Amino acid sequence: MVLKDVLKMYKKIISIITAICLFLFSSNAYAFFTDDPLEQTKQTYLKDINVYDAWELTSGSEDVVVAVIDSGVDINHVDLKDNIWTNPNISINTEYLDDIHGWNFVDDNNNVIPNIDVGCLSDGKCTMEGVNHGTVVAGIIAATANNNEGIAGIANNVKIMPLKVLNSSGGGNVNDVIRAINYAVDNGASIINMSFVGSINNEALEKTIKNAVANGIVFVVASGNNTKGNGGINLDKNPLYPVCFDNDEDNFIIGVSALTNDDKRAFFANYGDSCIDVSAPGVNIFSTTVYKPQHSSFNSYYNGYWTGTSVAAPMVSATAALIRSINKNFTPKQVRDIIVNSGDEVEAEGVGKKLNVYNAVKMAIEKTKNDTTFTMVTGAGVGNIPIVKILRENIYEESSFLAYDNKFRGGVNVAFADVYGTGKKYVITTPASLGGPHVRIFSRNGELKGQFFAYDKSYEGGLNVATVNNFEPFSGASIVVSQVVGGNVKILKETGEEIASFYPYGERFKGGVNIASCNLYNTEDRYIVTAPASNGEPVVKIFDKNGKYIKEFLTLSNSYRNGMTIGCVDYDLDGKEEIAVSVVYEGRSYIRIIDSNGDFVKQFVINDQRFNSEINVSGYYSAEYPRYRLIVSKKSEGDSKIRIFDLNGSVADEFYAYNKSFLGGVNFLIDK
Repeated sequence: MVLKDVLKMYKKIISIITAICLFLFSSNAYAFFTDDPLEQTKQTYLKDINVYDAWELTSGSEDVVVAVIDSGVDINHVDLKDNIWTNPNISINTEYLDDIHGWNFVDDNNNVIPNIDVGCLSDGKCTMEGVNHGTVVAGIIAATANNNEGIAGIANNVKIMPLKVLNSSGGGNVNDVIRAINYAVDNGASIINMSFVGSINNEALEKTIKNAVANGIVFVVASGNNTKGNGGINLDKNPLYPVCFDNDEDNFIIGVSALTNDDKRAFFANYGDSCIDVSAPGVNIFSTTVYKPQHSSFNSYYNGYWTGTSVAAPMVSATAALIRSINKNFTPKQVRDIIVNSGDEVEAEGVGKKLNVYNAVKMAIEKTKNDTTFTMVTGAGVGNIPIVKILRENIYEESSFLAYDNKFRGGVNVAFADVYGTGKKYVITTPASLGGPHVRIFSRNGELKGQFFAYDKSYEGGLNVATVNNFEPFSGASIVVSQVVGGNVKILKETGEEIASFYPYGERFKGGVNIASCNLYNTEDRYIVTAPASNGEPVVKIFDKNGKYIKEFLTLSNSYRNGMTIGCVDYDLDGKEEIAVSVVYEGRSYIRIIDSNGDFVKQFVINDQRFNSEINVSGYYSAEYPRYRLIVSKKSEGDSKIRIFDLNGSVADEFYAYNKSFLGGVNFLIDK
């Protein structure tokens, strides 16, 4: 049986044709021995794309969620039920009432299982393809493994978020697709699989997808099928959507075509270099299907064989899920690059490389562990659990731990230095606000090594923290703290013993002091740089490691009194760090770069309207980027997203340091 008009969308908004093209073959067509009962005879594609070797490294993490935007999923299926996403925020979601396992956007309720009425096939109210499509896709991605049942999904430990936008005949509308994408973004999906295409370039849908990608979502989209005439359509000449939304700009969608068992482009599969990134097997695929035993046509948990780019796309989505399981903070671009660059060459034109799951997983691990030129230490912002994380350049999480009691919500400031003179670096933490002057020192894996109070315990205004080097034999770096409420700065040994104490802006000043430790002169010495946190004149002052005054200069108009945050950047890569001060003016965040003599170097506004409050700023140069980058986070208001800006103020990359639900900003330090 050939599907003639494959899942048309209606309601005069957009006509989207699902990418699946179904053919039924005899059930004994192929037989390969694998691990689970039906793998042994049915899932030949697992060996073809090197899944078994990948499973030696990972089979996925339950923290990774793949949204299947489709015709619904049989969430009670024996081989899927354990891997269905459960909404942790159901009690606070007012728009989608009782959305326990996703949402049905067709009927606007929480029943994500395809609707099947007895006789619906004969009455033309449902189709085999329309009913099963989403469940087939879900099984390829995340069917449970090692449960003595049926098949195994490629990423068999991740979670499926079912989002139903197509009815049981394949009908739907683009507005529901847009709502489903926004739901996936708002509820923590990591990957979105969309196995459908259409001929209309819908601007609202494109904008929604771009927004989702900007929020870290990896988009995997099937290229679609054409069984008429010469078969697959050349998308370079006749683009379809959403797979071709990115055909003339930055590649933000992973477009997937289909291959035969001998690595030829499948006859029906659409192709084109401008829209297709990778291909996967798309012929004779066995998977889970909707189970309703009282209906003779739906009385089996599994069925096949299924053919089309719709079944190729979820293989790529599953691979993306494995990559995100290794490193959940890989950007969408990084995930795409790993999948594309790790693929196998094929002779077919316009289909990209062939998916190789093992190579992709291996590359993700190597990138995570080896591509490191700096370490980032982060402290959760105000209102959050006081978690500290150590991240690598490519956002690999080395460790995370609680800096203070789990109930503390005042935020955490961080520094990173060898304070014991052992040759190893340690994390130094202080409460960002609300807490006492409690300085703590941890090893990289979170083991508490020392602690002390920098001021009288009655002080509860919060502390900023930095470090400066100490060249006495067997001595570690000194710890520098400044009052968030007040005006004092102290230089301390790792034991809390005071080296120096001073008031950069006078003892009467109580607006708080922001501090940074900068290598201003390309020497081994780092200098303490201060700025008023609020109320004071916009004067930056420089002190040596012992608190001796060096110089000062005005950085803005003398009338500005709203305070500045401060950081260090080597803007011109001459080994001498410049001073970066950030201010908020008329609702926009500005960064001004000044050299150690107070001379103006550059200023720009951050081109992101979400940055309209205090920010943290630092910078670095990496071989991954052709130019210097500024790293910025919100200091006390907003999400925990770290944004990497080019020197024109445009976003070059971004990632969440903590869960998307974390608010109150994030503090960080770059160890260069």
